[in-house]
Amino acid sequence: MPLKEAPDAALVVSKCSICHSVDYIQMNAPFLQPAGWEAEVRKMVKVMGAPLDEAEFARVVDYLTHQYGSDQH
Repeated sequence: MPLKEAPDAALVVSKCSICHSVDYIQMNAPFLQPAGWEAEVRKMVKVMGAPLDEAEFARVVDYLTHQYGSDQH
């Protein structure tokens, strides 16, 4: 299933789908508050080696928080 259309959706797809399906994002959306998305993306960068610089990190977290924060459902 494609991600919600919004600024930086293409960035999220290009960076996150290197390692996993974007379905992972939608499956976790009901459980993650904004702090949870930030922690999850930080784990992907620090532990899993996701190729995000600090500016991209902030954009990805912002997209996930606003489009898939648990308060959005």
